[in-house]
Amino acid sequence: MGIDSRENLETAIRLCGDARKIFSKTSVDYALALMNESNARKILAEMDIDNRENLETAISLCGDARKIFSKTSVDYAYALGKEANARQRLAEIGINSRENFETAVSLYGNSRQILFKANVPYALTLMNEGNARQRLAEMGINSRENFETAVSLCDNAKKILSKKSADYAFVLINEGNARQRLAEMGINSRENLETAVTLYGDARDILSKKSADYALALVNESNARQTLAKTGIDSRKNLETAVTLCSNARQILSKTSVDYARALVNEGNTRQTLAEMGIDSEENLKTAVSLYSNARQILSKKSADYAGMLINEGNARRTLAEMGINIKENLETAIILYNDAKDILSKKSEFYARALINEGNARQTLAEMGIDSRKNLETAIRLCVNA
Repeated sequence: MGIDSRENLETAIRLCGDARKIFSKTSVDYALALMNESNARKILAEMDIDNRENLETAISLCGDARKIFSKTSVDYAYALGKEANARQRLAEIGINSRENFETAVSLYGNSRQILFKANVPYALTLMNEGNARQRLAEMGINSRENFETAVSLCDNAKKILSKKSADYAFVLINEGNARQRLAEMGINSRENLETAVTLYGDARDILSKKSADYALALVNESNARQTLAKTGIDSRKNLETAVTLCSNARQILSKTSVDYARALVNEGNTRQTLAEMGIDSEENLKTAVSLYSNARQILSKKSADYAGMLINEGNARRTLAEMGINIKENLETAIILYNDAKDILSKKSEFYARALINEGNARQTLAEMGIDSRKNLETAIRLCVNA
């Protein structure tokens, strides 16, 4: 409800502490007080209040509660799930990420052995384990196995949840995300992408059309459609639909949020691809540059997303220059953008190499125009050698 949230949660924690002083330390009531305090601390962490301290304390409380509950009880299963949730959140903020995600997967699996297999808590445990496995896969850990297991877990959860519930919609989105990543790995690409598009569409039919979750389903579907287009499947239709989806998402998302910035970038990327196909090239490239510029005001200037967006804007400006539009200005700005991207990216990454090559191309074009020809050519050669 949002009424005095921090004060009420901190009071709840204090009350749980007082209750624990009364109950026997081996009683179920004592264990339930531990769980209630853990829940309150996790919510405080989600509010960005003492994240690490609250999550680590929540984990410790769940561990203590598990020592008391019967290992075949539903309460024990819930304690496993709550600890897994807290570990997942710790991992998401960069604290012992691999260890915490892997432990979360194990805890969810143990919880599933206890819970009744046709109820909502079981389905949510399936979904949460799927999420943790996707994050491990994104870290390069057993990627195919984890993504495929995530798809299977989501599919099983769908059989349990009400098809009109928000949780069902979230499972659809999570499965769509896992399928999209499998497609990017070259695994049943067309089938996985087309299924992902359907899943996102079904999720949107459930979610409130003003919610951030609805907007993210729009953005995720736009990504899948972009990838389909790049494989030559209904390219123009998928790209134009992707542009519309990103535009609609932007009408919903907070204009200062990272998700809004990503919608800007995705639309910019899509418009750039349309331009490469010769569709309204000047208009799409100019709009892409504007979208990237707006995204730069929001994204963290040290993030990989920011660096990637700088490269994309540089590419759009270089293409505009090749079309004879503000040639010098666009090339010189592109060089600045590539340089800024290089300052962020790992010098061993593919994207760093691309930034070097793209900057070299821009400098070569400037040299051919007679602008600092020797300097630009020598720099271009050095950049290509380093790439």
